[in-house]
Amino acid sequence: MRKRLLFAIASLFAIHGTALSQTVSISGQALDFSNPLTSSPVTGVGGSCMYDNVVTISGVNYDAIITITAINNALISDFDQIATTNSNTAAHFSPQVLWIGAGSISYTLDFIEDFTSGTPVPAVLGDFYLTAWDLDGVGPSGAYFETQELTSYTLGASSVINYTSSGTGQGTFSNSNASSNTSGTDGTSRVTVGYSSASSVRFSIGSSGSGGKSHLISGANPTSWFPTSATETTFPNILTFGTSVPFFTCDGTASAAQSVGIEGRYLTASVLITAPTGYALGTTAAGSFSSSLSFSADSTGHLDTTFYLAMNGLAPLSNPASVLLTSTGAATSTYSVSGVKGGLLGITNFTKSNPTACGANDGTITFNVENVADGTYVISYLGGSNTSVVSGGLATVSGLSEGHYTDVILTDANGCSTASGFSTSLIEPIDFSIAYNPSDKELCIGDAATFGVVTVGTTTLQWRNFATNTWSNISSANSSTYTTTALTDTAIYDVQVTSAAGCRWTSLPVAAIVHQNPSAALVSTPASCPGTTDGSIDLTLIAGLSPMSFLWSNGANTEDVTSVASGTYSVTLLDPIGCQGT
Repeated sequence: MRKRLLFAIASLFAIHGTALSQTVSISGQALDFSNPLTSSPVTGVGGSCMYDNVVTISGVNYDAIITITAINNALISDFDQIATTNSNTAAHFSPQVLWIGAGSISYTLDFIEDFTSGTPVPAVLGDFYLTAWDLDGVGPSGAYFETQELTSYTLGASSVINYTSSGTGQGTFSNSNASSNTSGTDGTSRVTVGYSSASSVRFSIGSSGSGGKSHLISGANPTSWFPTSATETTFPNILTFGTSVPFFTCDGTASAAQSVGIEGRYLTASVLITAPTGYALGTTAAGSFSSSLSFSADSTGHLDTTFYLAMNGLAPLSNPASVLLTSTGAATSTYSVSGVKGGLLGITNFTKSNPTACGANDGTITFNVENVADGTYVISYLGGSNTSVVSGGLATVSGLSEGHYTDVILTDANGCSTASGFSTSLIEPIDFSIAYNPSDKELCIGDAATFGVVTVGTTTLQWRNFATNTWSNISSANSSTYTTTALTDTAIYDVQVTSAAGCRWTSLPVAAIVHQNPSAALVSTPASCPGTTDGSIDLTLIAGLSPMSFLWSNGANTEDVTSVASGTYSVTLLDPIGCQGT
């Protein structure tokens, strides 16, 4: 038995199902099991051995743990022997077994990052091989090697080994010639199994009869298959990488996207990805999303890419749900997701109560809201915010002053909001009257607008401007009229009126709506000959209000001109509010 260092191996069960990164290819290097770290590993179920530095990739070492998961009709006398008989070497994994009868021993081979034995960190290795040697008829009859997760296998062209599939990517390699007697390196009595990507591999050794045998398993891909020649069989394979956190989205609103890595090997067709109900797929985090995507492999059958997954605002049919990845000949791969969609925050019975006295701040807004737990929530509206207390589905916003509450929106603890469009005005008793309200103005770009208000009674006035969702007082704008500066874009204003007793009134917001000057594109057709009048000009409006007036330099007042001689023409465009272009 090999001399092994004392070493404590943490529980291996935690590393299965842990989030994994994408594959680190070992590019066909051999796995080396010559440096065990476990002293006298247990030879019963649950026994395991850690191997140090089984492979080094770009200067980074990776370790391996082999664990016995089941034993049937067998006694293991040596977990991993180093006797050099029959072509065995220290680099092989070579259990010494006494078969009591037809039976099997099952193992897992787990790859972990170096120096993580206490809390194993899984490593996903790719393009590696296991070779089962000397599966001839000597010793117990019907020796075999069985594995899962394989993506290829190689047998000699005149092999004594048969392959029996037990599903895509899994099967058994057994001796079909009970009288065969071959050397340990003979290419007719061995099989090499390839794995394109795995952090954990399951394999079994077994026999159909009794007797003792040293099973030879190496981590190599032999190039010599003497006295036969090698024949490789491949299986299409799809893997996903990445771990999603539970999704959450509001009703009818897409969630933030999360990325998922895909690797495909030996593919013969495109990979089709199908989202479960409630989810959508995209090729970028902020691009368009759909219920399915398709990716093509390269000329070698390889695929390495990323897709993005988001909830689409519909409730999933189940939690967890599965994204399906399929390709002709490959086992269906699944990616598990879970998510919650917030309920629709519907509003009904939207009502108000005006302030009760001049200058009072006791107005209220109430409404029924669905799917919101009791509590205090933020209420926003045009130019301001407040809080609302929800109790039994009734939301109450209290302590409000007079004014206009436009697009009242409640946002719950999950960030979901009610729909916009709920508005009201609170009016308090006043000791003056309004004879004239300000109204919207339409103007040409670069012009100014003048608004006015007429009150009856002694009052003070303050004009305000609305920008970046905030109402701001305009300095020195305290008269009954206010004229804006020259405007290049539409702007919003209102006026607040206050009496000596503190009674308040606020006008509805009014807009200075800025229009671009009219412009047009012209396409001319010259007259056919000098002196003829069969030319024409076709005008297409680009900007400007309708109906538009036209005045051509030849006196025409139609949009297009026809039956004109060749020459230079101009047109003046005039819209209904007086904006002019040439």
